[in-house]
Amino acid sequence: MSPVCFIALSALSVATTNAAALTVEGKVLDDHSGSALASASVRVFQADGRRVVADLETDRSGAFRVSGLSPGDYRFEVSKPNYVGTTLRVSLTENLTPPTLLVHFVKCGVISGLVNDQQGRPADGAHVFAINKGSGEGLILPFTDFSKGTVATVNEQGEYRLFNLPPGEYAVAVTFGASTMAMGSTGRSTTKTDFGSGVLFFPDSSRPEFFTVTGGEEFHGVDFTIAPAALYGVSGEVRPATSNGSFWLALIPPDQPSLALAVTQAEADGKFHFFGVPPGSYHLVASGPSAARGSRGGILSAEPLFGRSLLSIGGESVDGISVTVQQGVSVSFLVRPLRAGQEAKTCSGTVHLRLTPLEDWGADLERDAEVSVGGVHQLHNLAPARYYIHVTAPDNACYQAASQILDLTGNADPGLVVVPFVPAGLISGHLTNVPAHAADFVVALLESDAPKGSSPLQVALPDAKFRFAFPSLRPGRYFMLATEASSSRWIQNPAGMFAIDVIGGTTTDVELPVAVTPKGP
Repeated sequence: MSPVCFIALSALSVATTNAAALTVEGKVLDDHSGSALASASVRVFQADGRRVVADLETDRSGAFRVSGLSPGDYRFEVSKPNYVGTTLRVSLTENLTPPTLLVHFVKCGVISGLVNDQQGRPADGAHVFAINKGSGEGLILPFTDFSKGTVATVNEQGEYRLFNLPPGEYAVAVTFGASTMAMGSTGRSTTKTDFGSGVLFFPDSSRPEFFTVTGGEEFHGVDFTIAPAALYGVSGEVRPATSNGSFWLALIPPDQPSLALAVTQAEADGKFHFFGVPPGSYHLVASGPSAARGSRGGILSAEPLFGRSLLSIGGESVDGISVTVQQGVSVSFLVRPLRAGQEAKTCSGTVHLRLTPLEDWGADLERDAEVSVGGVHQLHNLAPARYYIHVTAPDNACYQAASQILDLTGNADPGLVVVPFVPAGLISGHLTNVPAHAADFVVALLESDAPKGSSPLQVALPDAKFRFAFPSLRPGRYFMLATEASSSRWIQNPAGMFAIDVIGGTTTDVELPVAVTPKGP
């Protein structure tokens, strides 16, 4: 399925009367307008594999029909550019008439605007980012996922456009001059030199505005003005210098560390220079040696060295700084079941551990490892930075019990980092406030902080007694909404949805009122 926005999961049970030639019919609609969507791709797979058993498109009325299926479990993957992809898991049995599969496509959001200076000159070559809001620990580093549309280059007219934004909260930032993105693989800035180097959040870097996308919103006029400022230089030397590559250095604003204000590459002898830096306090960080640069920054050697210090720039340039680099930190991790007994048997085997940096060093600090549940695994040469800790199991039977931050910026030994692991949670629900007139209903479940590559939205169909369930849930906060299937909006602003905290290894019972769609006069 095309990786557009994210995947919405819908668990359906479908039956038919003809075991020899089973048929499933459905229709795809725009979630915002309710209009039919033609030319949506519908691919059908056997649930336990990747073999395609049907590949077709919706017709002018948004309808599709899949015939010749045998009894069993299938996965329907429906996709269309600029819309949220939808996966429906369908179980085909005998002796019952199947309902029509109704797929409401959630449209992706758009943010656009201008980037100019105070004279109206465009800052062409600058980069603008839509940055996901984290779990109360700041913004997620934008360089971990270059989904199409989430980063844009300012054109010669000063225009930018961010698109393909799934439901969520986004800050918008522009980087210019010797910023991380503008550096490319050359170490040279790409915007006008008198702009200096910098990063600006909209409308203010100290208090960024968050744009809430629930489906199809378009935010225009999100404009930036690069104001003139006194600009200074920062020069120094990395010690010790190495002969097998150079060092990358970055100036990180303490209040918004997800984007470096400026990045530079040291010379072979370790000397470095920053130009066009505005006054302020920064974390000056160095990492290397590096002989190449990738999409997330400098690619470090197998034995990297790191340096970190505080720097204040006042009314003059700063020269003669000595940055001492040394080996990184070694940290031991233990992924273990939260409780003993049956949970320990369920949450076992090998899991994936990922450390995602919260600071932009101008270098690729992300680390991955396969670790055994219950065993101690050590990672060496970690930068003295802050990281998100992510642990995922290949079968999604167990999850990390809660979000965790690893802070290596101080001198204290982190000791053994324990990551509690728990079985998936389950929501068992019942609809209340059901209107007197009979109708088909859907229940949408939106995960508030789904990690990269996962599915933040699930949809379930209640049964005849208005019961529904969401199995295999990651622990965390979710937002729910029950509405009529014919409603034009299945997703709303989370502030207007029912909030629920799912705990791993437990069943959460929910009485969910139906949000009735107002009828016209």
